[in-house]
Amino acid sequence: MTATASRGDSDPGQDAAQDGVVFVAAVAEALRPAVVGQLRYVVQMIKASREGEFRRSLYGIAAELARLAGWTYFDVRQYSQARVYFTEVRPPTGLR
Repeated sequence: MTATASRGDSDPGQDAAQDGVVFVAAVAEALRPAVVGQLRYVVQMIKASREGEFRRSLYGIAAELARLAGWTYFDVRQYSQARVYFTEVRPPTGLR
């Protein structure tokens, strides 16, 4: 008898859970460049725009994209990088 079990001998529920983790990580890796690229674009728009409703809306969009980028890093266990994105976009005090 061997000490290692083949995949056929393991718990099907555990295998399905592991497959789900791998899938989520693959999706996060695939989507991250698009999310980060859009975030950078919105940040450039914020810098180029004047005060007003449009700029406040851009901050909301940037915050959502930063949150999403953070989760793509969190899902692949890159917690330090996730924290950077989770805290990246904060509007100036006057816009809150």
